[in-house]
Amino acid sequence: MRCVTTASISVLFNGAPTKPFRMGRGLRQGDPLSPFLFIIMSEVLSRMLENAANKGLFKGPSVGVDKIMLTHLQFADDTLMFCEADLHYLSLIKELLLSFQVFSGPAINYDKSALIVLGMDDKWAKSATDMLGCLKVQLPIKYLGIPLGANMRKTSSWHCIIEKVYQRLKVAKEIIKIQRKFLWSANKEGGLYHWLGGKLSNSQKIKGG
Repeated sequence: MRCVTTASISVLFNGAPTKPFRMGRGLRQGDPLSPFLFIIMSEVLSRMLENAANKGLFKGPSVGVDKIMLTHLQFADDTLMFCEADLHYLSLIKELLLSFQVFSGPAINYDKSALIVLGMDDKWAKSATDMLGCLKVQLPIKYLGIPLGANMRKTSSWHCIIEKVYQRLKVAKEIIKIQRKFLWSANKEGGLYHWLGGKLSNSQKIKGG
């Protein structure tokens, strides 16, 4: 609370900063506590979805050899939810989102949310989007810069496999580039900060990598 209540801020008014004043509540823009607190609240939403799925209130697709049920993926303030094509399941998920909104504060922006429908006709998709109040999008799309899905109508199955491998390699190279830039970033003098040696960074996690 000392960090919050002793901070002083000013507001730009017609391009000029006002006289600084003390904050009584909330956090300054760019405060590192802000995303940390948001992630704590996002974890609550994650637990709500997990509990609902474990109680059989809705079902997600099973993935992998172990048939793990996938209900959602979260990255910062982005959330992907998965469920079988059932309007009752979608209705329950919307109720969970509304419950989360009531006690946490952040409202879901359905205008910026989208529904991806697989294996169902346009009539069902229209009913689903009307109920959720969101848009409908079709694969392929980009999510956080990563391509999802493939357009099977325009390409052959063999070409799709090659394209998927190429896209994954492209994404992997970008991730490696970001990792290298973080581990060996340039300073103002043009030198490099070597945060971690190459041998250690390429080691397994259990070995300190």
